[in-house]
Amino acid sequence: MLRFCIEKNLPGELRLQNANRYVIEGWAFGSARIKKVLIRIGNNVYKAGEFEIFRPDVYDRYCDSDPNKLSLFSGFCVPITLHPVSRQEVHSVQLIVSFRGGKKEVSTIGSVSLLPWRPMHPEYPLPENTAKDDLLVICMATYNPKKQQFQRQVESIINQDLPNWICIVNDDCSSPEAKAFIREVVSVDERFFFFENQVNLGFYNNFERCLERVPPYAKYVALSDQDDFWYPDKLRRCVEAFADNIQLVYCDMKVVGESGEVTAGTFWRTRRNYFKSEDIDLLCIKNTVTGAASVFRAGLLDKALPFPQRCGNVYHDHWIAVVAAASGGVEYVDEALYEYIQSDVNVTGYADSIQKKHYTYFEKIRLAESEYQQIRGFSFFARQSARLKLHMTKFVGQMVHIYGFLHKNARNIVTVVEALRTRDVDRRYIQIANRAISVRGLVKIFAKARRKNETLDHKPLFLMLSILMNRFVKAVVIPLRGFVVRLVGEDKARAFFAGKDSLSDKE
Repeated sequence: MLRFCIEKNLPGELRLQNANRYVIEGWAFGSARIKKVLIRIGNNVYKAGEFEIFRPDVYDRYCDSDPNKLSLFSGFCVPITLHPVSRQEVHSVQLIVSFRGGKKEVSTIGSVSLLPWRPMHPEYPLPENTAKDDLLVICMATYNPKKQQFQRQVESIINQDLPNWICIVNDDCSSPEAKAFIREVVSVDERFFFFENQVNLGFYNNFERCLERVPPYAKYVALSDQDDFWYPDKLRRCVEAFADNIQLVYCDMKVVGESGEVTAGTFWRTRRNYFKSEDIDLLCIKNTVTGAASVFRAGLLDKALPFPQRCGNVYHDHWIAVVAAASGGVEYVDEALYEYIQSDVNVTGYADSIQKKHYTYFEKIRLAESEYQQIRGFSFFARQSARLKLHMTKFVGQMVHIYGFLHKNARNIVTVVEALRTRDVDRRYIQIANRAISVRGLVKIFAKARRKNETLDHKPLFLMLSILMNRFVKAVVIPLRGFVVRLVGEDKARAFFAGKDSLSDKE
């Protein structure tokens, strides 16, 4: 009997300008080990990139009715590539699970309606002194902005010394009071155009919706946060930096607190900045191109839209930067041209790594061991037994973290690389980007990062180890899962597994 749950499915309706990557995720198990997991959509069949993923939360729920302990490794993830259509197509979505021994289960898990692409370009009544030629379109996504900061940002846009622009403000279901305030502030200049979503999309898809409204005659696009402060020459300096086939230009920034104090005069005080196309593998691992610092050619939207489905911490600026790097290149203006407001409500922000203390595994062990040495009254053997237990707990916890890095921390990397393959970009750079999701490629990235002293926070190493650990688990640990549980004891196993990361966190 097949038991399964779909935790991330396809949207019910899709209009695609380009081929796009989606995923179907969940868990499934039966009375035998799974041989493969497939998804069928119409005549197309997609194979699971990962299955038999560690899911202790499922095991904790079904262990009493799962004598073979197969629910313990029941997770799966199936990447799906869907293509644009010229007429409506409705397809059922089927989950196909094949077990070792030959048994197969087929279940319908939904349907998807593919519709022809329909641009969202509204008519913009341009003011008298604003021309379609060389028009720059600013895309600002808003959601309950703080009044003082929002008004300050709008004024800084109005005061730009590059005057030929319009600003599309796309609101993501702010409160009625906030929307009224936004309308009031932007009404002072005819170059602002206000739109609002009918449902809350989240910042990622709100920026996507805003970019979909860019008129086809635009030459450049700039991204704007709702609470920064642009210096008067920000847009002009970025536009002047375009040359040859460069697709995107971005600048440095000052980082300031909400009260105006300067936290850092540059964003790159504690890490290196890489943006060249030949370093697109590094860019896929860790982004350096901030959206609010960017201006890009409007034609880039023909390749960047729609955004890939958001899996893990995928951000709009990261995706646009990678597409730009693979389509002609990215350039950098080495000067702070605006102030980034670092506040508690920022989705992402500046972090001064100098102020953080990162402990290695062995440093954590030594710190924890000191606690046992300070306990008086323990016999020598009791202390050594507690010490051994501590080592085992810390080691297993570290192994679980490394194993789960691929399925949790690296989901954004896999999404960006696999989505890039679906777009019309330079194949050379796709090959370089592919390094970010293979063991051999990650070895090259790790060596490059060490050689160039790049700041990747050890992500290539962790991802490489995680891929290898997943292979080891599938080859060795899963076949021995029953033995391990019996050795530990059912009650202790349930308590232990229930306390570990479930790898089931969904956006």
